[in-house]
Amino acid sequence: MRKKRKGYIKIHVAVDTKKKQVVSLEVSDERTNDGEKLLSLVMSAKRKTKVKSVFGDGGYDSHNNFNFLAEEGIEAGIKVRKDSNPNCVGAREEVVLAYLRDPSSWKEKVGYGKRWMAETFFSSFNRLFLEVVHAKKFERMVKEIEQKVWVYNLMICLASVPSTVGGLTRGR
Repeated sequence: MRKKRKGYIKIHVAVDTKKKQVVSLEVSDERTNDGEKLLSLVMSAKRKTKVKSVFGDGGYDSHNNFNFLAEEGIEAGIKVRKDSNPNCVGAREEVVLAYLRDPSSWKEKVGYGKRWMAETFFSSFNRLFLEVVHAKKFERMVKEIEQKVWVYNLMICLASVPSTVGGLTRGR
């Protein structure tokens, strides 16, 4: 008899690129497309901070996401797929044309390198907490991850506070 596959959960985050803290978090199962979470991540982040731009990989490349960001007045730093149709319409059209014309120039113009702040979060998060969730029920898994992210944000916050040790000031 085959053992039933448990599946896995996915963590979707919005990271403040200046403070390096998670400002929005969504947890889903493996069947959820990353792009489906952009709207809720941005709306949640907007309650905590001003959102000027959103950076994302090709998983966030959809007409709906580009149109949503345009309606909200947020710059879309979403990498489009290399096989994108240059004859598309709407908010995505300008990004597709600019990216296909010169990907390096587009990345520099929009500051696409800031996307790595989210990758840094995942790397740090996995080193701190491993890829383990102890809870068995999905709702409790979400709570556990939320608590771990809260601890992560607290650690980032404390790491950025200058401290005085033996008369010497240490800061970033």
